[in-house]
Formats: sequence, structure tokens, C-alpha cells
Amino acid sequence: MSKVYLDGRFVDKLDAKVSVFDHGLLFGDGVTVGLRIVAGKLPLLDASLDQLLATASRLGLRVGGDRDALAAAVRETVAVNARQVGYVRILLTRGAGMLAHDPRKCEPSVIIIADDVLPYPDDVTDHGLHVVVAQTVRRAGQLEDGGLTLSGLTAVLAKQEALSRGCLDAVVLNSAGDVNGTIDAGLFLVTGGVVVTAPPERGPDAVFTRWLLDRLAEWQIAVEVRRVLPEELATATEVFLAGSVTGIVPVVRIGGELVGDGAAGPLTRDIRRRAVQWHHE
Repeated sequence: MSKVYLDGRFVDKLDAKVSVFDHGLLFGDGVTVGLRIVAGKLPLLDASLDQLLATASRLGLRVGGDRDALAAAVRETVAVNARQVGYVRILLTRGAGMLAHDPRKCEPSVIIIADDVLPYPDDVTDHGLHVVVAQTVRRAGQLEDGGLTLSGLTAVLAKQEALSRGCLDAVVLNSAGDVNGTIDAGLFLVTGGVVVTAPPERGPDAVFTRWLLDRLAEWQIAVEVRRVLPEELATATEVFLAGSVTGIVPVVRIGGELVGDGAAGPLTRDIRRRAVQWHHE
């Protein structure tokens, strides 16, 4: 059974419990970030901790210990679970307090989970994903730096809508009606040989999006980071999503309509190959 890091100790996952008075549970008062384990390594650990601690600071959330101690705890969690591949989720909650929003008597809690993450079957990851454009939800309340709080209701509702419409994922719009990303990942369009995506801080996985934008620049692949309108989905020759949970996955059908010729496009395949190679170097 996998072990969970909970406030300085490791417990079996079935015994990993928080108080019903934890403000993370009561109010979504806390922050989180996720990253992949690749060949036993954590290539995006530093960037993920930068994002997590910056978001915690914006919320006035104190973190016990220091950054180095938190990094060591993440690595130890991976080692204790003998993980060569998988996913790490770090959660900082406000901790238990009164049945009110006042945080002053709360003692913050640190939770680190290392486990499998299987968002889609392998054949979907290889051959392409069918998605819908979510009609019932809009992503709102995300912090300006792209940090994520513990309130994941948008993702929950979007997932429910996608499943009800026969898909595993959904394109989520923001309150202005622009393309914001998918449930867990950034969304990238290819138009005229140029990769187009929304600014990282507007999507659900700013760390991975920033990392990929840096790699695209290194690989001399043309990119535009700008507002993306929903109608652009219909004219893109390729579409793919990219995130810590999902990896890089081609999207071949949106709302029943084919993307390009209905198969993973050449630029998407090339970017995915390069990304896998980078993570294993």
C-alpha cells in the first residue's frame, strides 16, 4: 500500500486523514501543485515549488520548515513509494481551525502523495483524444500567477459534462469566453505551422505550460501566446493538450468534428517525441 506524507510522517494512504475542521476541506483554503515522476526523477520540482510557494504567499499561508525541507520531503515520498514513474501531488492546507473563515488559529498542514496517474487509456494517448467544449462551466477564481487553490469545482463539473457527452476531457473557457485550457492541461493549437496557446497563468497547469513554451523556443518552433477564441478550434490543423497529469496528448476530435484529418499531426508528434526525450535525458 502506498504511503502518504502527512505533516512530517508517513502513513498508509487509507490512514491519511485530515480534520473535518481543516479549512482546506471547509473552504478550499489551501494551495496545490502536481508534477510527474520520470525515471525516478522530478525534473520540474524546482519550478513546481516556485509556483506552490508563490501562491501560498499570496494567500498568506505559512509553510512549516523551509523550501529545502519541502523539496526533501517530496523526494523522500517518491523514494518511500519506490516510484520510477507516476505523479506527485503536493497540498498545503490552512489546517484545522474554527468553523469560520478566520485563519488565525489554524496550524497549516502539508500533504504529499506519490501514486499512479492514468487520465486516459494508452491507445487514446497514442492515437488521439475526443473532447467537447464545456458549456456548463467557466474557469474562474484562479490566482493571477497561475497558482491553484484547493477549490477544484470547475474541473469536477467539466469532467462530469465530458463524461455525460461521451468524452474523457473538455475544453474549458474562462469568464470572458476565451479558451482557457482543458480540465487539467493547457491547450495548444497549430495554425499555419505556428503553435498558439493562451498565457500560462490563465490555464490549469501554468508550470508545465511555461516549461513547454521554453522548450518550443529552444527547438525553434514558432509560438504565439495570446487570447484564443473558441472559433479557432474549428480551423486549427492540429490540437494537443499538455500538462503534468496528462503529458502531451493529441486531440483529434472536438465536439464531434475532426481536427485536421482526424489523426495526430506531424508537429504534435514531433513535440511529444522531443518532450519525452528531454524528460529522460
